[in-house]
Amino acid sequence: MPLFALVSRFRLLGFPLLAAAATAGCASGGLSGAATGGGGPLRAVESAAAASVAQGPPAEAQWGPAARQSFLQPIRRLDVIAATSDKISAATAHAATLERSDEAFRPTRLEAAQIGLLYGSPEGRAFVEAVGPRALAQGEPPAQCPALTVGRGASGEAAAREAFEGCFAALAEREDCGCRLLAEGDRLLAGAPWFSYALGVSAALVDPQSQREMTLVAEERAVPSRPGASTVWLLGFDGPKGALHLEADGAASLALLSEGRASNPQWRGQAYAEGFRRGRVARRVFLTDAQGRERILLVGFEAQEMAERHDELLEPPPALAAAPNRDPAAQAARPETAPAL
Repeated sequence: MPLFALVSRFRLLGFPLLAAAATAGCASGGLSGAATGGGGPLRAVESAAAASVAQGPPAEAQWGPAARQSFLQPIRRLDVIAATSDKISAATAHAATLERSDEAFRPTRLEAAQIGLLYGSPEGRAFVEAVGPRALAQGEPPAQCPALTVGRGASGEAAAREAFEGCFAALAEREDCGCRLLAEGDRLLAGAPWFSYALGVSAALVDPQSQREMTLVAEERAVPSRPGASTVWLLGFDGPKGALHLEADGAASLALLSEGRASNPQWRGQAYAEGFRRGRVARRVFLTDAQGRERILLVGFEAQEMAERHDELLEPPPALAAAPNRDPAAQAARPETAPAL
C-alpha cells in the first residue's frame, strides 16, 4: 500500500484503531526492569506521554475560525534572510519595506487552511492564532537548520526581530545556519516550497545488533500545554506499532505496543534533529532499554536520502558514541531478548 494511501486510511477512520491501541496496549511481550525515575527529564517524558495518550491524535477539524484567515502571496522570490545574528536589523528593515509595498504581492489571497506549514505545524498554527503583529522565521537552509519560531511585538518590525532572535537561539549550537522570515502579519515572504508540510513521513526502526529494520509511517502531534513536547505516532501496514514521546530538550522515550501501553515507554534516549524535510523535522533517535539493548529510530528522511546516507544516519553523534554503555564487545555479549523487528 502506498505511503499516502496508508496515511489517508487512518485519517478517514479518525484514528479509532490507533487511539484504542494506544490506550489499551498489548498484554504480551513486555520487558521487565524499566527505569522509573522519580523526577527530572524522565518524569517530564512520562508526563508528556500520559498527556498525549489521554488526548489521542487530534482531529484537524477542531482548529476553528483561525483556518479561515487569509494571506497575501509574493509575486517574486523575496528572500528576507539574516545570514548571521548581526544581520537581523538589516533583514527586519527589508521586511518592513516589503510590508509597505503592495506591488510585491498578488492581489488574490490564500486561506491558512490551504497553506500546509501554517495549518499543519504547531508553530504555524501559533503564528496564525497570534493576536496583533506577528512573524514566523525558519532556519536557513532548512534541510540542515531545524528551527521554526514565532515572534510577537508592538509592531511588525519588532515581531520579526523576535522571530529572528528565537530562530538564532534555537540554532546556537549549529554552524553555517542563518534564518529566513517566512511570514509577517498577513503577508507570506517566501514561495510555496517553504510552506510544504507532509501529512505523514516515513520512519525506520533499526536493531543495530541484528541489522533488522521495520518500515513505518510517522505522524507527529504536539502535546497540549507542554511547549516543545510532541508525540510521534508510528504506524505499520497492519496497524499502529507504537509512540515516540519527545521533549523540547530532545529527551525521548519509545513505547512499542507489542510490549505494553503507549503511556509506559520501555526505551529511552535522545533525539537529534537534522533539519526539515517537506516541512517536517527529520530526526535520528538513539534509544536503549533497561538491559542496555539498543534501537535507532529514523524519522522523516526521504527514501533516496535513506539509501544514500543509511550507514551515516545510523552512526551515533560523537558524545553518544563515547558513552561507556556503547562498547561494541559489551553489546555483542548481551542476550537479545527484546522483541524482534
